[in-house]
Amino acid sequence: MKDKQDLEWWTSEEPHEEAWAAYLLINENDQPRQEAYKLFLSMYGNMYGARFSNDLGPIFTERVTLNVCKSVVDTVASKIAKTKPKAAFLTSAGNYSLKRKAKLLERYVDSQFYLAKVPPKMQDAFIDALCFGTGVVKFYPDADTKQTGVDRVYPGEILVDATEGMYRAPRQMFQKKYISRDHLLKMFPESADAISAAPEIQNEEGWGQDSTADQLVVIEAWHLPSNSDATDGRHIIFIDGHTLHDEPWKQPDFPFVFLRWNTRRRGFWGQGLVEDLAGIQLEINRLLQKIQKVFHLLAVPRIYVEQGSKINKAYFNNMIGCVVPYVGVKPDISTQQTIHPEIFNHLERLYAKAFEIAGISQDTAAGAVPAGLDEASGVALLRYSESQTTRFALAVQAWEEAHCEAARMVVSCGKQLSKLVRGYSPVTSRDRNTIATVKWNEIDMQEDAYVLKVYPASSLPDLPSGRIKMLLSMQQLGLIRDQASVARLLDFPDLESDFALDRAASEDIDRQIELMLDEGRFEPPEPFQDLQLALKKVQSAYLKARCDGVPEERMDLMREYMNICQNMIMASQPVEQPLPSEAGIPPAVTAQQGAAPTAPTGNEVM
Repeated sequence: MKDKQDLEWWTSEEPHEEAWAAYLLINENDQPRQEAYKLFLSMYGNMYGARFSNDLGPIFTERVTLNVCKSVVDTVASKIAKTKPKAAFLTSAGNYSLKRKAKLLERYVDSQFYLAKVPPKMQDAFIDALCFGTGVVKFYPDADTKQTGVDRVYPGEILVDATEGMYRAPRQMFQKKYISRDHLLKMFPESADAISAAPEIQNEEGWGQDSTADQLVVIEAWHLPSNSDATDGRHIIFIDGHTLHDEPWKQPDFPFVFLRWNTRRRGFWGQGLVEDLAGIQLEINRLLQKIQKVFHLLAVPRIYVEQGSKINKAYFNNMIGCVVPYVGVKPDISTQQTIHPEIFNHLERLYAKAFEIAGISQDTAAGAVPAGLDEASGVALLRYSESQTTRFALAVQAWEEAHCEAARMVVSCGKQLSKLVRGYSPVTSRDRNTIATVKWNEIDMQEDAYVLKVYPASSLPDLPSGRIKMLLSMQQLGLIRDQASVARLLDFPDLESDFALDRAASEDIDRQIELMLDEGRFEPPEPFQDLQLALKKVQSAYLKARCDGVPEERMDLMREYMNICQNMIMASQPVEQPLPSEAGIPPAVTAQQGAAPTAPTGNEVM
């Protein structure tokens, strides 16, 4: 073994030799994890056959699959990863300028999530966490597309020194990837000679098949800086014998989001659900193999014929009404019991126990609602859904925290893009239907100026009937103000076009408020708008803006808007005309003008 100082590649002027030696050592020590990942992958996806394990080979050869691992993993993923948590940037006692930047930064993250397809890649990583224990998503600035690049990474590609990662805080990390030689030449044309001369590397993943691909193993390595002023942070990309890319690394973290299903008490890598169910799945496979063999041998009728009897075997066929002549003892046709019922009971117990260990019901896996609950209230459906996810409270928190970290990564990539791309002006959403180009310096904030939180997409029931009942109950309690809000919260795609018309009046007013506050543009109210609603919403926005310290010139726009709106409301009201009185007779005194009239008693003097 080399001296440890010889493996400190981040201190070398030509680091590829030291980095390659460190990679080989860590990769060799990491082989047990790699083999375990292949087993977990075969259990989830029925891959690899018996190539990678001689001991377990017969179990996966001529298999009769009852894949409880895949059923449980897909069910858990559909319950937790179906939500798309939303990142929110909250300022602490911030003024209007900071709050506006926080709002623009939030829109920037939302747009980058959409463009880079972050939600589906996070869902892939969540399934990886269930299968392997750890899911990985990589974030990097892509100067060519001027966007954040996002990749789901197979966790077996990431290498961490086991001792250094004991406390889940390693200082160096490697990513191993097989890349086509032609593609690598396009990526690093300045290293064409070294890439062309590099020998082809045999793929170590154990696919067990020949390939026409001409690939090289490319290693990307990071070493974190000791502090913000340290110079030991480094990022390199290299092949055996040559450095392709070398730059300082000033970021405090690696460019990955790690999502662990279950955190081990020691070590960097998590523990997956497939690992918990591996023993049950293997026992199920063994039982199915035995049942299959028994059925092949015994699940056929047997015909017992006395020795020496004159029975023609040709008469035993599948013809209807066949007459079988015999002399002596009558042939006996018997079908024996193939296997003891306890074997099937044991198989069913194992299958049910797998769902119990995972914390879900078999009804949930089948997509069924318990009898009588489909007609229950929205509150009952919501409580049932909450009871099903209580077991996964920590996993849900990890899922939301992973989105929080992903939002931080997107902001970090934006800062790097602003240095790589001159005049970096990303496209963000302005509102529901329009987009806008914003300069990065208008949304860039120091990390200590905001608090990043993540909120779930919806806490309403999934079933349409339950969602409708829940919203109507909230409306009756006064938690939802109007019908338009109910329509918006339903969020059914097939009703979107109808509900869009109902929300048009409110959204148009929101757009005018945003123009006045964010861009300083004035758009006066029109007689065809809902003036009462416009006055109420602008008044609320005005009071909030006054507390936030909005510049006075924009407050003047809102005052002018409210004055115009108030005048238009008063002008639209009809003027009451006085009733005409008879000639020479003054109008009667009403209750508002004097004393209440009294009825005559008959004693008055005429």
